[in-house]
Amino acid sequence: MSMGKECRKNANACMELAKTAKSETEREVLSDFARSWLQAAVNAETRTNVNSEQTNLDREKSEL
Repeated sequence: MSMGKECRKNANACMELAKTAKSETEREVLSDFARSWLQAAVNAETRTNVNSEQTNLDREKSEL
């Protein structure tokens, strides 16, 4: 599983837990965790895309 997908999976787990939180504080903490996991997913996916683009550029250069 990719890092981005794993982060999104964790975010979803936090959101599900937040739905059944026993207090507003617990719900807020779990929601914050979910947001952090989503940001980590975006960061991981961005890094993956940048690395992939760099690899493609390197291949194109080597073929010249």
